[in-house]
Amino acid sequence: DRERNQFDNFILRASGSDWGYTLMRDGLCQGLTSETMDIEKMGYRPCIVFVNGEYLGIHNMRSRIDENFIEQNFGYESDEYDLIENNGGIEEGDNEAFFELFGMFEKDLSNEDNFNEVAEIMDLENFTDYMITEIWTSNGSWGHNIQLWKPKAANTKWRWILQDLDRGFVGPNSSLIQDLSTNIDPNGGGYEWARRPLRGLFKNEGYSAYFISRFTDHLFTTFHPERVSKIISTFKSNIETEIPYHVERWRTASSNYATGIPNVNHWEVRVEGLKTFAYDRQNVMIKNIREMFSLDDEVNLSMMVNPPSTGNISINDIKIPGSPWNGPYFKNLPFELNAEPLAGYEFDGWSTGTFETLIDAGSEWKYLDDGSSPSNWNNLNFDDSSWNKGNTEMGYGDGDESTQVSYGESSSNKHITTYFRKNFSIANTNNYTGKIVVNIVKDDGAVVYLNGTELFRTNMPNGEIFNDTRATRNVSGSAESTYSTYTLDVENLVQ
Repeated sequence: DRERNQFDNFILRASGSDWGYTLMRDGLCQGLTSETMDIEKMGYRPCIVFVNGEYLGIHNMRSRIDENFIEQNFGYESDEYDLIENNGGIEEGDNEAFFELFGMFEKDLSNEDNFNEVAEIMDLENFTDYMITEIWTSNGSWGHNIQLWKPKAANTKWRWILQDLDRGFVGPNSSLIQDLSTNIDPNGGGYEWARRPLRGLFKNEGYSAYFISRFTDHLFTTFHPERVSKIISTFKSNIETEIPYHVERWRTASSNYATGIPNVNHWEVRVEGLKTFAYDRQNVMIKNIREMFSLDDEVNLSMMVNPPSTGNISINDIKIPGSPWNGPYFKNLPFELNAEPLAGYEFDGWSTGTFETLIDAGSEWKYLDDGSSPSNWNNLNFDDSSWNKGNTEMGYGDGDESTQVSYGESSSNKHITTYFRKNFSIANTNNYTGKIVVNIVKDDGAVVYLNGTELFRTNMPNGEIFNDTRATRNVSGSAESTYSTYTLDVENLVQ
């Protein structure tokens, strides 16, 4: 996945902690940073391994982060840079400048002179993007997998290197901004040293404002669930034809990390789980940032290029992945937009549009909660006159529902599925451009239809859905009340 074509060595990874799940999580997490972040990362290519003719299944061919990585990617000789692993471990050069940097984090960085000393020898954009990636991916294997490097020459800066994210995409509700910026162990345990940079930098108001803006921009672009979902599909397509053979080889095996993938459907469900994570993660992170930094509520920011395919838009120097495009953005958070016309076109100017709510939160819906499985229930002309009706939120068990639905007569044998219907009408679909935005709270999974056509499913397996089809994973805690946001083409509206 890079121009370099000569290697003194490389790593063959069996996917580490992801071996029994998707076989691509580490490469995916790092690959998401391509095009929108300036971070060093391990090269990735999936491959099939044979040893003396014996089939060993799918592995990941990865760059080794060592002196050859720096020298062949950046052109430095071995005595011209420092490469450090974790808390001062020397891979190349020495650690004198490393400890000088980390000593600076113990100073009061709210003082601009102290902060500027750090900024002179540390690439703040690189570090910030690195931390945003670790936080958004919810990487559970972080503090002991840190590498950074710096040329010894004057006027150069320390840069962080992404590696070992095979425990990412786990726990969409984690609040790693707090976790990675605090000292959880007064005795220095828990990778306290690794938390030192972000903890120190957050004392500076200017840096905190930059972090907020940068993270929000990446939620709108790099880690937007639409973009992430498409990249997951690409990674999936690279190995899916080989999965049956890999499963046959390893399904009865076990390791310290996991047991082998038992069947192809198991792999499919796990890959879909990555997409569910992406859609759930967006609003969790928005809420996390808003609460930690006491920001105003978010609004829906929407933009498009018109006519289509005539140019690109960037927000604070990050190219927006598509058009139309929309997502949450904090009210009163300043940003800069730039328009770049393609060859043969000129930029004419900006214009504003309006955002119309089609279905209000708290509105009345029809619902069926008797455990039956009605035919054609999602069609436009279905007769739901016998169904119950009530206002959202609907459910049971949390105590905050506006309408409590029934799970049947037995708490140990509950109805798995409740059906919901809502009618709304639009006078003229030609008046609508851009995207349809659907915000949904589900516990545990949902499939959403419009006029009989499936729009999307969240936390549900592939294939036909029945009233006894279970969600792919349990939803608990704050996830039960957190919206997931999906965007759809207006063409789904029917005149």
